Amino acid sequence: MHFALDWSTQQWLIEKSLEIGKSTSTEKEGFYEERDGVMVLNQGTRGRVIKDAQEFPEEFSALCLKLLERARKADPSLPPMNPTTVLINYYNEKASFKWHKDSEDPNLVKTRQGKPIISLSIGQSAVFAYKKRYEDKEFETIKLNSGDVLIFGGPSRMIVHSVQEIIGRTMPPPIISKMRSGRLNLTVRDIGIGRIDRSQFPAYRVIYDDVEGIGEGDIVEKEEGY
Repeated sequence: MHFALDWSTQQWLIEKSLEIGKSTSTEKEGFYEERDGVMVLNQGTRGRVIKDAQEFPEEFSALCLKLLERARKADPSLPPMNPTTVLINYYNEKASFKWHKDSEDPNLVKTRQGKPIISLSIGQSAVFAYKKRYEDKEFETIKLNSGDVLIFGGPSRMIVHSVQEIIGRTMPPPIISKMRSGRLNLTVRDIGIGRIDRSQFPAYRVIYDDVEGIGEGDIVEKEEGY
């Protein structure tokens, strides 16, 4: 299910993401650098960095919880969550993202009560695809437009998903002054007792009691050279 963010909220999220995710001469762990006025992403066609939710203003977590509350009214099976991490992905028009799962606490995977993921899309539209298992040949797709919010958790927490395409010529005029091209995606998670291992930045792992969280997204990324 997805809900639209208004234009002022989208503009605010763009500003904060670019501010928080920028690498500097002394701090290189952002998703992009500015070189001669050009945005250079840390993974070529895609920029990627994970941040603590506390690095965003308090209003950000409040927004996420409000969106989740609306989703839980529509689907009471969704468990509650507390935003702890924000994965910032910035795609250019040539980017895509291979089939993957988002890692999760192994104990929650077993109970099928994984805490929801809140995914905010801003900028150019994208084709988001999902299926139950890697080996499934058929899959469903959703067109995510600027301001759409996708929430999945509980029994659907470990769906296999991918970004198939960034659709050209779809940047909405109300935000083009903040973001000329590309797609900004903020993936908000509750990693619970997990900790982030950033030692292989921009790849990362979520560790639970010295055990890597279940989910194959990061492994696929690393093998594919992302």
